[in-house]
Amino acid sequence: MPPSEGRIGPDQLVRMLGDWPSNDRGLARALALGISQLITDSHLADGALLPSQRTLAEALGVSRSTVTEAYESLAAADVVESFQRSGCRVRRKGFADPGATVLGPDSLASYDIARGALPGLPIVAEAIAGIDRGRLMGHVAAGGFFPAGLPELRDAIAAYYTELGIPTSRANIVVTGGAQQATWLTAQLLIGPVDEVVVEDPTSRRTLDVLRRAGTRLLPVPFAGAGLRLDLLEQLVSRRRPRLVYCQPVVHDPTGLTLDPPSLRTFAGILRANHTFCVEDASSAELLFDGDRRPGLGALLPLDQLVTISTLSKLTWGGLRVGWIRGSVPVVERLTELKRSIDLTSSVLDQLVAVDLLGRLPELRAARTAELWRGYEIARRVLERVRPGCRWTEPSGGSGLWVDTGSDASAIGSALRAGGVRALSGVEHFSPFGGLGTYLSVPLWYPEEKLETALRSLER
Repeated sequence: MPPSEGRIGPDQLVRMLGDWPSNDRGLARALALGISQLITDSHLADGALLPSQRTLAEALGVSRSTVTEAYESLAAADVVESFQRSGCRVRRKGFADPGATVLGPDSLASYDIARGALPGLPIVAEAIAGIDRGRLMGHVAAGGFFPAGLPELRDAIAAYYTELGIPTSRANIVVTGGAQQATWLTAQLLIGPVDEVVVEDPTSRRTLDVLRRAGTRLLPVPFAGAGLRLDLLEQLVSRRRPRLVYCQPVVHDPTGLTLDPPSLRTFAGILRANHTFCVEDASSAELLFDGDRRPGLGALLPLDQLVTISTLSKLTWGGLRVGWIRGSVPVVERLTELKRSIDLTSSVLDQLVAVDLLGRLPELRAARTAELWRGYEIARRVLERVRPGCRWTEPSGGSGLWVDTGSDASAIGSALRAGGVRALSGVEHFSPFGGLGTYLSVPLWYPEEKLETALRSLER
């Protein structure tokens, strides 16, 4: 029997799986797809021992035969090694191709159109390989303890904002392990279970997850066409006096929309007039199809009323876990102390790479946005062939297309998953209160033939 080191507990695996479709048909296939995605994204390490069939079935509230069938599918795909009593041990033979992001053309996870991480740009590998040995040795000798982030990276991020017309210094920046950690830190510092927070509807599923876990009361503001309902925003802010407003004015996730300058000024005016604090998520701001740069709310609100979250991961590579928070000096100091309690320091290697990549932003932006625009054209063509009744508002950027299917998107998502396709619908993932039941998110990074094959599973 294999050793028990690295065993994943059933409750831990359930948490990692998150909102796998436990009430949909095709349970075994959906479970196998969820586990394979955890392996693909390196959340389950090579050699990790998965729970036994019995304990996982109990934790998930499904039959043991469902787990057995899922494990057998994973073993057939050569992603796990099965042991009759002790569970399955992860082995990454099915992921042997270093360039692969899914199992293979006809295998279990071939059609995962829910994965948010874009394929990395080659420039990232060049930057990693080109780390200056002298700089690296200097940091190794210094011990590598930088709770607020590498000073040279904080300077580079500050310069990035200053060039956008938003004066910023190193003291206004704390580096984080990606946007997810930045969102969590901000939520922990600024809000509590009794607080009300205004959010867009739809909004980032990453943020919804953080806010829901914090027990926050969410006040949604919907979109109308290509714009946010600013009249409803003003009503909520003036009447309810929320703790803060969370928003994504430049390249919104999942719609890909961007507030036009007059709307952005109106937005900022509402916040200023009501002295409402704002958390601006600019994680996708560098993904504008036209390759332009927009300062967002940073140029319109004072630092004592605004925190901005951003990341390099969406633009460059999900494996580069470098994000940051821009805010007033007192807020940044408090965030740094909070971060120190859970993460003594972010990876110095990642931060050194990030410094170099920030110096190559025009090149990175041009490469990524050209790729995403091609992806938009592909998604548009495929949808017009496969689902001609679908409608959408043309996005200004982003990594996905927010599609109104005109029918029950949850049922569509279930049908896709039953056909071996993992997908994201509005009601399940992006709406604070389970609305937007006709919407589906379609990725802009998928090859045309695979996207068409995935969506045509609806016809089976």
